[in-house]
Amino acid sequence: MNTLYLECSMGASGDMLAAALLSLLSEQERARFLQTMQQLIPEVHMTLRHNETCGLQGLHLHVAIHGKEEHEHAGHVHEH
Repeated sequence: MNTLYLECSMGASGDMLAAALLSLLSEQERARFLQTMQQLIPEVHMTLRHNETCGLQGLHLHVAIHGKEEHEHAGHVHEH
């Protein structure tokens, strides 16, 4: 049995955590998971995409509810 430890002292968003966990699966398993979720919750559409930011590669899970995707940084103000 394998053990996975998550260090979330800085928090973890649901889409980021789900994408990280899905990266542990094969492409077929990922597709099967997304298809199952689509059947269970038809109004929610999830798309898993490869992403690269600042030279780091990973997966990003886009979640749309009734066709609308929540955008990062929406609803709060940054002070610089």
